Amino acid sequence: MKLVLLVTLLLVSCTQHHKEVPPYSIEVNEVAKDVLIPKQMLKELDQELAEDFKSSPPLYSFIPIQVKFDELQAGVLSKPSILFNFPKGGGAIDLKDIVSADGSFYMSFPESQFVKENELLHIYFVSNSPKKSIDGESFGMGCGKWNDLKSSFSKLKKADYLKLNTSNLRYLHVVAGTFVFIFRQGKNIYLNQLTVTDSRHNSLLCNSAGGA
Repeated sequence: MKLVLLVTLLLVSCTQHHKEVPPYSIEVNEVAKDVLIPKQMLKELDQELAEDFKSSPPLYSFIPIQVKFDELQAGVLSKPSILFNFPKGGGAIDLKDIVSADGSFYMSFPESQFVKENELLHIYFVSNSPKKSIDGESFGMGCGKWNDLKSSFSKLKKADYLKLNTSNLRYLHVVAGTFVFIFRQGKNIYLNQLTVTDSRHNSLLCNSAGGA
């Protein structure tokens, strides 16, 4: 009888330990500020769309965006799980408000927000971090450098894919910059953007004299 009770308690304990924590939701009401997009990126997008929109220009619209953070060790973030809900067009996140201790955490773009009928054209990431060597590894793409992350779209939606670490500010050099999402549905082009920074370390980034 005691053995059965012990096993039952262990199972309950394990279930509770692995239970997913509901995210702390933050509603951002501020309208997104204009983001400096590389001219070459816009030029390539115009060229890509030119053939399909000879007779009439595309209809551009801004859509909302969600981004989620989940800590791996207790106390790394201000809350164990945080979900940002941005209005149409997106916005900015200052990691000084959520990264509160040393350790690792995940960043993701929850799959539930994406409309299946929308075709993903691109996910551009424009870096705001100079290249940085940390323990023999290279971090940061370089000021103003950009890359298309479209091939990683399915991974970026997973809560446990993009792992970030505070050691030597690795997380800062990986995600400091702007994500630009571009979708298409027929004649409609949908866009949003997310800028990530940490104002505690502005001197290390490209938008300052120290990081330029």
